[in-house]
Amino acid sequence: MANFKIFQDNPDQAKVKIFGSNNAALNTDSSGNLTITSTG
Repeated sequence: MANFKIFQDNPDQAKVKIFGSNNAALNTDSSGNLTITSTG
């Protein structure tokens, strides 16, 4: 995706790409691995 800019025009829309869909930060352990838990 050459020249596909997301940060210059509206950086708040990029938050979903960095954070979860509910704007909560992804949980990681001390090594940077994702911490995945079951909700049901």
